Amino acid sequence: MGYPANTTMKLYITRDHFIMQTPDLGVSYQLIIERSSGKCYCTENFNPIENGAKRGEIYYLDIFLIVGIIPIDTYLYLVLATEANIIDVLKEQNIYEIKRIHMIPVSNSIKETEIQLLEIQNISKLLSSGFYFSYYYDLTRSLDQGKIQGNLHERAEKSFYWNYELYRDFFNQGVDTQWLVPIIQGYVGISTVNFQNETLHLALISRRSCDRTGTRYNCRGLDDDGNVANYVETEQIMIISNCIFSYIQIRGSVPLFWEQTGITAQINVTRSQEMNAIGLKKHAEQMLSRFGNVTMVNLLSNSKNEERHLKDAWEEINSYMLQSFQNKIIYQYYDFHAMCKGNRFSNITGFLYSVLQDFITYYMYYNEIAGQENLKQKGVMRTNCLDCLDRTNVMQSYIGWSILVQQMEQLQVKIPKSLDAVGQDPLSRAFKNLWADNGDNLSMQYTGTGSTISAVTREGRQGFKGMISHGLKSLGRLYNATYEDAARQKGIDSLLRKRGNIGLTKNLEEALKQRENEFIQKIPYRLRAITWNLAGRKIPPDADFANVLCGEIPADILIIVFQEVVKLNPRNVLQESNNQSACDNLKRIIERSLYNTGCGYSLLDDNNLVGIALFIYAKKTLIHGITKLETDAIRVGFGGKMGNKGSVAGRFEFFDSSICVLGCHLESGNEKNDARLFQLSDINNRAFQQECAGKQNKFHINDHDIKFICGDLNFRVQLNNQSVRNTIKEGRFKSLIQHDQLTEALKQKLIPGYQEYEINFPPTYKYDFGTNIYDTSKKQRVPSWCDRVLYNGKDVKPIEYGCVEIRLSDHRPVYGEFEIYVKKINDVVRKAVEEEIYSQIGGGDEEDQVDQVEGGFQVEEKKHQVESPKKTQPEFTDLLSL
Repeated sequence: MGYPANTTMKLYITRDHFIMQTPDLGVSYQLIIERSSGKCYCTENFNPIENGAKRGEIYYLDIFLIVGIIPIDTYLYLVLATEANIIDVLKEQNIYEIKRIHMIPVSNSIKETEIQLLEIQNISKLLSSGFYFSYYYDLTRSLDQGKIQGNLHERAEKSFYWNYELYRDFFNQGVDTQWLVPIIQGYVGISTVNFQNETLHLALISRRSCDRTGTRYNCRGLDDDGNVANYVETEQIMIISNCIFSYIQIRGSVPLFWEQTGITAQINVTRSQEMNAIGLKKHAEQMLSRFGNVTMVNLLSNSKNEERHLKDAWEEINSYMLQSFQNKIIYQYYDFHAMCKGNRFSNITGFLYSVLQDFITYYMYYNEIAGQENLKQKGVMRTNCLDCLDRTNVMQSYIGWSILVQQMEQLQVKIPKSLDAVGQDPLSRAFKNLWADNGDNLSMQYTGTGSTISAVTREGRQGFKGMISHGLKSLGRLYNATYEDAARQKGIDSLLRKRGNIGLTKNLEEALKQRENEFIQKIPYRLRAITWNLAGRKIPPDADFANVLCGEIPADILIIVFQEVVKLNPRNVLQESNNQSACDNLKRIIERSLYNTGCGYSLLDDNNLVGIALFIYAKKTLIHGITKLETDAIRVGFGGKMGNKGSVAGRFEFFDSSICVLGCHLESGNEKNDARLFQLSDINNRAFQQECAGKQNKFHINDHDIKFICGDLNFRVQLNNQSVRNTIKEGRFKSLIQHDQLTEALKQKLIPGYQEYEINFPPTYKYDFGTNIYDTSKKQRVPSWCDRVLYNGKDVKPIEYGCVEIRLSDHRPVYGEFEIYVKKINDVVRKAVEEEIYSQIGGGDEEDQVDQVEGGFQVEEKKHQVESPKKTQPEFTDLLSL
């Protein structure tokens, strides 16, 4: 069975079933979805009349393909391509672009909200431009990989197979995978020209990766698997006579952990150099496993401060990392803006032939003659700028032309060596237009506008009109980032099944959870959480924090939270960057202190907010198992506007467990108990939920396996001053803690799920500086346990809770030692369990379905054509009335 080449298939819709049918040499072949149970199966004879459908209640659509099943909120939708244009023919196969999407709810009795309808609209709009498919040509793989056996689904490259996850419900239930047609996002352009009395086909196929994808500011840099944002494999194909040429180039974001946020799109490198080196190494290994050799061409600007900062961070890692790859990876820098300023784009040719040409010549290209492989591409050029769009596309077009020159030389044909020297002949014109259209399409998918300098690719220069267009598109990108990209990002995440865990067989996740002990192992590790209010004191650079950071047994994970790293005066609160030097000083002290212990720690991540600073460290032997690091800053001071009070939140995944910490500094004062509780709740609800340019709503605190709250929480002891001091002298901390505001709040479950280990140490606030004497100032503050560490989760067990006698501040540092039980999932066993569950709750019995009907559906279809006219496309209201 296979999709027919030039005709659509039909989707029949009844109250209880979807019936997909495609003619194959006159034989009816059907895919059935039961709308209530979610069961999917294939059969040759299914009669809806004999399976509960009433006459006159059968609708059908002509469709090109089933895109898949998408969850929106708690509902599932069948996604169908109902219109598609033929781009052209490549190797005798039609290539299509999807132009219209129809989404039908699987359930026949739902009430859609305005939010759901808006998301349907966004997904339909997303899929209606820039997505391509073919029934027989594998668009997910280049020609040099074309010898892989199997049907399209079986041999498709998953990194470019955008609807793979949308098909999971089908192939998990054993549906014949020939029903599944991969779609790619990117660009497909094909031109046919008469070249020296020969028909020459020139094509560009750009495949955007779906491993790390999204809109411009929402998706930058690396992920933990080494995938980079806006990764595109562009294949340049030339076919003439019996000779086929293919050449691959790739583009991708700067391979570090970085982001751009806010209205000014400020660039931030979000992880330590150690973590960046690990991510870059994974990315490099990916490229080498695919291409063998890589030349990385970096086009970032050296005159723009933020781009230079990103370039320098990358080159610092390169200086010691690339040696390990033994010249398999080469790095080349070219300041595109500086070198091409004033329409001097011909300078690219000089760079190409003086620096890159040796690599291009050595890497070669793929070539087959009369169906036999003649040459193999041995390496790839990887190009990036900041967005990997405008500058990158121009550079790639120059490289593409130099390859075309080599290929023509093989055919004993001469064409101009420089793209700047070509004329307006059909081949040159086709080449330029293909690359310009490629740049526009890829830019539209990443930013919502075409390329800002596509005129350079089309015409070789950027004239006055081009400059005006550049400015307008830049404004358009800013508008999209501010107002449109969040919705587009949600659509992309839905398409890739990154939002919503429901499937056709709704009880799969529940069944898996009941059997998780079969495939999950829990391994104990030690974690130490430390909180310390520095009272705005300048810490001597030669200070040693070893006694604060380390206990008798060095922890595997260290979480360190400081408060008041600077004084909380109006100047520092309004100019938050004033704390940076203090935070840098603390980092140096911490790392020197840790180095002296000889335990080998690496910084995972850090962040700060006015006086709050968070640092997360792990033993170097464990950092390979730590992923998905994120931090966030939540302001709660002055009604949520100022950062004098608030939290720096951090989260990460340790193997297959998620861990989160809220480093807090809350409202002070004996009478502000309710305000502190409200602030804690506010922080819990807002952390990682602030959507803006460059920030997505990814995590919620409550969803983590293991959670900590630590900081100067400022809860007080509700007794008179003298009584408290007398009780402290007697060492009766247990009787005193009963009057503590936080202890009472935990007892009343006002901070749900959180616990605190038993306190057996004196109140940590407030001391006279440099002494062990509680406050003797005029205010005579009541000694209290302001500095606390709380924990939450069934996989965390407290070991020790105490404070350290160090007199640099009016607070004492407090630490909590914990044993955490970290999950490790055996993916092979999990998959086996999942398949076993599917076999029990999944597909139907094909034989039973065939036996219960006679004559098939073809006859019944003809009877109902009058009641359901051909090409009638019912609206959602019609479908819901079934």
